[in-house]
Amino acid sequence: MGYTPLQNAGRPRGRRCEKAERVQPRTIPRRILNGPAIVALCLVLPAGACSVRVFVDAPQAVSEEAEALRAGLGSPLSRGTPSVRPVGDRHRADIVLHLEYSWSGEGSPGSPESFPIVWRRPYAPAVRIGGPGSSSAELLRDLGRAVSFEDFRSGAMEIRPLESIRPPWVALPVDGRTADQPGYPLFREARVRVEPVGRRGRRHEDSVRAALVNLVANGTIPSDHTPEILWIAAAGDLMTGRGIDHRLLERGADAVFDVQILRVLRDSDLATANLEGTLTSGGVRAEKRFTFRSPPAVAEVLADAGLDILLLANNHSLDRGPEGLSDTRAALEEAGLAGLGAGADIEEAARPYRELRKGQALAVYGAASFPRERSGWDGAAAAAGPGRAGILWLDAEGFNRIRTAFREDTLDLVLIHGGEEWSRTPSREFRRTVTDLVRAGADVVLGSHPHVVQGMDWIDGRPVFWSLGNFVFPGMDGTPGGEEGLLVRAGFLEGRMLYVQTLPLTLSVEGVRAARR
Repeated sequence: MGYTPLQNAGRPRGRRCEKAERVQPRTIPRRILNGPAIVALCLVLPAGACSVRVFVDAPQAVSEEAEALRAGLGSPLSRGTPSVRPVGDRHRADIVLHLEYSWSGEGSPGSPESFPIVWRRPYAPAVRIGGPGSSSAELLRDLGRAVSFEDFRSGAMEIRPLESIRPPWVALPVDGRTADQPGYPLFREARVRVEPVGRRGRRHEDSVRAALVNLVANGTIPSDHTPEILWIAAAGDLMTGRGIDHRLLERGADAVFDVQILRVLRDSDLATANLEGTLTSGGVRAEKRFTFRSPPAVAEVLADAGLDILLLANNHSLDRGPEGLSDTRAALEEAGLAGLGAGADIEEAARPYRELRKGQALAVYGAASFPRERSGWDGAAAAAGPGRAGILWLDAEGFNRIRTAFREDTLDLVLIHGGEEWSRTPSREFRRTVTDLVRAGADVVLGSHPHVVQGMDWIDGRPVFWSLGNFVFPGMDGTPGGEEGLLVRAGFLEGRMLYVQTLPLTLSVEGVRAARR
């Protein structure tokens, strides 16, 4: 179909314009759909304009991207819109597109309108963490290194593409920023500088530049490859009795948690801890040495602090019997919190928390597996069953309930209350239990119960934090390690742990604060 007289009106006589016609789509190699090639694949001028000959100029180091761009420029036309034509000879070009690469931390060479960004790729320094026998001190040391963009520019720091960082390696922040934060300096960026050649090029320069800018702005060119990282914060044992509940109710969350801790909890997509005790004004006290309870209204203050999920599969959820457990679950639900790993029966106790966050399916489970207490109280006796309230105990049935709920397309995170109290390393039995969970499909395991911080390990490429120690627990004065804890903030990308941020904690009778490093 040619141009109508109306379409040709006003054009200089003698100048031939290309006819727009339907062209059968051809197969474009998958690789040219990446990076700058997308620009050429989509780039068209306003309807009725004559085709423009374009030469792609790029450094030798990015010759592959430039070749993909040239290939893409020959893509099919849209009806009624002549395309940009690639040429291999610079002297025959009307416009030269210069691909110029730089780092985001170096600053922009010009305005986005003058030099639109058409491709971005995040890089980061990486560190190897965890391993058999690793301690919390080693974890803090490995993750505590401060890295700056100047370290990279001076050659003192090696970096790698973000997608290539895999367990047991994790990425380190740069200048205090992670790759999903504004101002992150290690994006490798490709900008296009438009250089007109001759009158024909100058005539269409603005059209080409506007087309580039518009395609970037409307998302046709996915130029902003900022990763969407799912952040999960996790802490250890949280006991709100012995006066902590009164501080929370009378003075609020900041009377117990310091500002750094609140920032971590509130800035995360999901925040978890293990609730040691019940939130009830009733129930019958269990026959055991230590029992804890607080008013149900405490739940609202914990939600205000930034917590989302509390583990109930532990040795204190039944301190006030089934009635106390029921009251606790009701108080959490009313405050918008999820209580996991305990319920009115095994169905309820095994039910995971499921949600879609940042495009990623997430499931969180709660379970328990710890030795009999010195007082004789046995967690297995508190296991939930058909028509019986209790906790999700990891016997054969409890394990099978979790195993069959794991999903391939979901980030499955298990909060487990287990191991031996006051031990700095996980027991062999607890290691076997956690290994079985991972091999059954758990992607992350976060432990509590020992009251001291233990190390971090990888099992089949999945992270395991054996024990995060205490979070809030008055009365630990003078105990070996009981006044310490670890708040972990882990960042997940495409199902793998990419970042780990750690905040060591110091406990007191008044609450918890970030420890001095």
